[in-house]
Amino acid sequence: GAEAGLGGVVELLGGLSASGPGGNVIITSGEGSSASGHVVVKTENSPGGVSGQITMGTGTSCAGDSGHTVISTGNSTMGSGGDIKLRVGRGTAGNGGAVLVDAGETVEFYGLGGSVLINGGASQYGAGGAVVVSGGSSSVGGDSGGVFIVSPDAIKTGSSGDVAVASGNAKAGSSGKASIITGESLDGRAGDVALSAGASGGGAGANALLSAGETTAEGFVGGTAMIGAGRGTLGGAALIT
Repeated sequence: GAEAGLGGVVELLGGLSASGPGGNVIITSGEGSSASGHVVVKTENSPGGVSGQITMGTGTSCAGDSGHTVISTGNSTMGSGGDIKLRVGRGTAGNGGAVLVDAGETVEFYGLGGSVLINGGASQYGAGGAVVVSGGSSSVGGDSGGVFIVSPDAIKTGSSGDVAVASGNAKAGSSGKASIITGESLDGRAGDVALSAGASGGGAGANALLSAGETTAEGFVGGTAMIGAGRGTLGGAALIT
């Protein structure tokens, strides 16, 4: 340690190679009869300032693809696979910290930007894992956080991206439902459900389509499209204009 200035640096470097891949740096915990040891990478507490950062990254590549960064848990033959948790620490002043996941940018003329894929786990015999995206709760008296699924603006000449909410196909059972539902309000007004096509500035107005499903099975009728007003002591109205 140092009384003033920066503390000493510990640097681990793999070997240099003039004609092949450079050497690896491997840090492995010890094997044990009941459990293997942990590998802990953390910065120390700072009693009077900001704690240090932890940075994991691959180097720049001048003639090919840059390297991958992989965070994975091991397989388990007699139990569940381990979780991967990304968690921001709690703050006592200011806003909570954010979790940012950004796919890569490209400057190639017709190249595509990187995708962000979030998949629930597969299951051989049971139901597959769910993907849940939830806004933050407020425990004292504020509003809960929103959930926004938005395609960005097309700045110059292209079209903005699509937003699709769909369930997958089913071979022998029913396909999943697609539901847009607002929550109930005990002492206030429940939220609206708005389906609205955007305004056009250079052509015909956009369409809003509500279509029930068809069937190819013999002896069955197609689905019904229903529009109903809400019940109330003064009734409700269903308006089609």
